[in-house]
Amino acid sequence: MVCQFLLHSKVTQSYIHSLSPVLLHHVPSQGTGGGSLFHLDPTSQCVALESHPAALCDPSRMFGLDTQGRDCGDEAAQWFTSFLKTEAYRLVQFEKNLKGRRSKKIFSSVAQDYEVAYPDCSPILVISEASLTDLNTRMEKKVKMENFRPNIEVTGCSAFEEDTWGDLLIGDVEMKKVLACGRCILTTVDPDTGVIDRKEPLETLKRVQGLQIQGRDCGEAAAQWITSFLKTQPYRLVHFEPHMSPRNSHQIEHLFRPTDQVAYSDASPFLILSEASLADLNSRLEKKVKAANFRPNIVISGCGAYAEDSWDEILIGDVELKRVMACYRCVLTTVDPDTGIMSRKEPLETLRSYRLCDPSEEKLYGKSPFFGQYFVLENPGTIQVGDPVYLLGQE
Repeated sequence: MVCQFLLHSKVTQSYIHSLSPVLLHHVPSQGTGGGSLFHLDPTSQCVALESHPAALCDPSRMFGLDTQGRDCGDEAAQWFTSFLKTEAYRLVQFEKNLKGRRSKKIFSSVAQDYEVAYPDCSPILVISEASLTDLNTRMEKKVKMENFRPNIEVTGCSAFEEDTWGDLLIGDVEMKKVLACGRCILTTVDPDTGVIDRKEPLETLKRVQGLQIQGRDCGEAAAQWITSFLKTQPYRLVHFEPHMSPRNSHQIEHLFRPTDQVAYSDASPFLILSEASLADLNSRLEKKVKAANFRPNIVISGCGAYAEDSWDEILIGDVELKRVMACYRCVLTTVDPDTGIMSRKEPLETLRSYRLCDPSEEKLYGKSPFFGQYFVLENPGTIQVGDPVYLLGQE
């Protein structure tokens, strides 16, 4: 039996773990409809839940979406309110006949729309024992599967092999992978003591994989060629597809909105550069460079040099784009796009002579020069070569 619980306040706002991560253990009672207990550790006071929750609460709000639950009684409510030392909260329990949230309203990128009660985005989380073992080989203090709260653990496969599965059959139940589980600070709570570390295993996970991103494997021939060319550890080439789950740009650079998404690009899927800016840079260089050195996907003509730095919103075709931040430049700009040969100096040295940020922005850009601007999509649509560009807003 799977029991799902949620805390919510008088204004029906849910209490999420990012507010103050706390790990509680649920001990179900014998039989159906029996009471349950919550406790932090073996020495703490147990809290009895009403064996037959009756009151259907007002819908709770989780990330802007309504979900229902039945109230678990005054004793549980009083204990949680006292423990959290905050506004009054009620504990509610989800039942089969109640209304949950729709997955596509949580993550629009998921391929199928299904019902979710209180978990972040899916009722089923799968992890392999091999993945946990691999993580623990990199850590001084080992962690348990409970740190990650999966409800299905799989043995007999390779580490992180579950990342590549599309469809899975267990018994007579068929499941389809939706997206990777983005991890938060709750993974740093010791499942035995309820004590929070705030660092591990998150820091190690970030070093191993950074932000998780999906991709379709491009086959053995590509993998063997790249591994041979790089003369290093084996690598696989993967391709991003529209139905896959992208990364959150806000987790890469804080200036982006929580709703902005990106696949494999550094921070944004749209990089805009003007022909006039490139011409100005080339007037300062002995050996000219191409727009391909900077890899923009939208090149604009007919404006002044660096005019794109001041654009706030633009319209191309029927697509509206909003500027977020400048693109700070690295050594990859010194690779000749025709030969693949790296100079390691130009055009970076020249850009550093006149395209560094204001000292007040050094925390964001550091000592890297910027050239081109990151934009995000305000509405989907179609653009094509030759479309006019309209300035909707300017700094």
